[in-house]
Formats: sequence, C-alpha cells, structure tokens
Amino acid sequence: MAIAVSVQLRARDMRFLKAANEVLKRYRLKRRETLGADGCCCIEITGGSADYLVMVHPDWATRPACTCPDASRLARVHNGGYCKHIIAVLLGEKDFQYQLLELLL
Repeated sequence: MAIAVSVQLRARDMRFLKAANEVLKRYRLKRRETLGADGCCCIEITGGSADYLVMVHPDWATRPACTCPDASRLARVHNGGYCKHIIAVLLGEKDFQYQLLELLL
C-alpha cells in the first residue's frame, strides 16, 4: 500500500535546490588566491545575470556574505541571509561545507 505524502518546501529548501541546480551547474565559482582584509575567502560567481562575490571566513568568525541583492533582502528574512550563491559556495567548497550546519539547524 502506497502512502501519499504531501511535502511543502520551505524557502531554505528551495534555495538549496536552486543552488545545486542553477549555481553549481551553470555558473562559475572561482576562489581568489588572496584573502580579504578581514581574513575572508572570496569566491567570484559569474555566469548568471550579474557577477557576485561571496565572502566566507575559514574560521567561521563571521557569517558568509554575498553582494547579490537577495542576500540583503529576501534571504535575510527567510533564510538568515543565506542566498543561493552562498549556499552554492558552501556546498561546492569542501573547506566550508561544515558551515551549512548553521543553516540547517
């Protein structure tokens, strides 16, 4: 007997899907060799409608940040500021995958 399950995806879950599907497959993520002034790693995101910069602190001293408009508006309300670009960087960069825990908890 099959049981029908109705699942409503939250904004966070939709961003994970978008990050995995759009950003990781279609966009280019390029990690800069030098760290930013505050010790953050900077990852350039190109290939979308505009280019953005994601900043992630290797020691988790600050929250990841992105220069896209969504990171400061909708993502902040629904997702603690984690836009699809930040999520894609955290998914795609092995050094930062542990930082996804904050988003999931």
